[in-house]
Amino acid sequence: MNKKGMTLIELIVGMGLFVIISSFIYVTYNTFYRSGTVQIAVSKTADDIRLTVLKLDKLIRSAGFGIDRNNVDNAVNVIGDTLTFYTLFGDETDSGAWEVCSGTKTLNVPCVELSENKVLKGKLSATDTFCNKGDILIRCRDANNDGVCDDPYYYIRTIKLSVDQPYNDCAADTYNLLLDDNVILKCVADVKFVYDSNSKVLKMGFIVQNGNRRKTPLSKTISYTIDNSSYAISGNLAYYRWIIIEDIIYLENL
Repeated sequence: MNKKGMTLIELIVGMGLFVIISSFIYVTYNTFYRSGTVQIAVSKTADDIRLTVLKLDKLIRSAGFGIDRNNVDNAVNVIGDTLTFYTLFGDETDSGAWEVCSGTKTLNVPCVELSENKVLKGKLSATDTFCNKGDILIRCRDANNDGVCDDPYYYIRTIKLSVDQPYNDCAADTYNLLLDDNVILKCVADVKFVYDSNSKVLKMGFIVQNGNRRKTPLSKTISYTIDNSSYAISGNLAYYRWIIIEDIIYLENL
């Protein structure tokens, strides 16, 4: 039997084919890997944004909660891109603690005492035990932590865009969304609030950056349905993905 080994030329050709196929596989894998990484990051950013907005939605829905009906007309105000509202909800999760008085106050925190139609009847300190049966007791603002209701006894919460530029991974011409001067959402290109005092409905919308800078621009215009207006994404902003957050909040406490 005549057996021949592989020639040098055949070996070189084989190695060349192996290198070409391996390079193709590597490029394909690397492309899919980077694309998948970007998509995962984009999805996570979108989820984080939606979670933040849901928390914001819950807080805004508390506008007017526990506020005397005689002062309720001023519980929500919109000036430009700034929303201001009054609520008993502070930063603590139990700051909205309440009870219906049975004749004795069991809450060991300072409270305001409201009638059934939410008319302010008085303020009770943390050590007070007597209350009028049937009245509603709601925990009040106690910034000094001295067991006494502050004046005002409610929180004045403000949501607005920052004046300064945000973090390095944000596009130019974007800003931070602030809650009482604390950053709750970064890389915000635009924000809108529309409040209908007659129907007690607040409409809000945000355009938020979703992911890092792209290599190629995405030229488009983003439209708000809350007030039938449009926001043009151009220039530097066109190199980024954007997510539109729109929400309608019914303020049942007003």
